[in-house]
Amino acid sequence: MTALISFLGSASLRWLLGELLGIVKAREDRRAEIDMLRLQADLERERAERQRLAVADAAAAGVKLVEAQREASASDAADRMMLAGVEAVGRPSGVQWVDSWNGSIRPALASASILLLLGNALFPAHVALTGLVGEVVCGALGLYVGGRIHATGR
Repeated sequence: MTALISFLGSASLRWLLGELLGIVKAREDRRAEIDMLRLQADLERERAERQRLAVADAAAAGVKLVEAQREASASDAADRMMLAGVEAVGRPSGVQWVDSWNGSIRPALASASILLLLGNALFPAHVALTGLVGEVVCGALGLYVGGRIHATGR
C-alpha cells in the first residue's frame, strides 16, 4: 500500500511541479522575448543611425556608397553568426557517449525499478522492497511514468 501511495504521490508531485515550472518558464520566456525584441529594436535603430552617418560621412568625404554598404554587410554577417550560435544551443553535444548517456539514464532507471517491482511480486522472499528502498523504487518509477504522462499530455 505504501508503495502505491509513494508511486501515486511521486507521479502527482511530478505533474504538479511540472505544471508550476511550465507556468514560470512560460512567463520568463515571454519576458525574455519582450526584452529581446526591445534590444533588437534598439540595435536596429542604432544600426540605421550608423548607416545614415556612414552614408553622410562617405558623401561628405567623397567616398562612394559602396563603403557604407560594406559596413552594413559586415554588421549583417555578425548578426547571422550570432543567430547561428543561438540556434546551436539546443542541439546534441556531438560526443556520442554523452548523448547516449543522456538518452538512456531515465529508461534504465525505470527498467531497474520495474524489474525490482516484478521481482518483489514474483519472489517476495528473495526481493524485498520494504521501507525506504520500496519508496525510492516506486518514486523513481512514478517520476518516469509521471514525466512521460506529462510530456505526452495524457
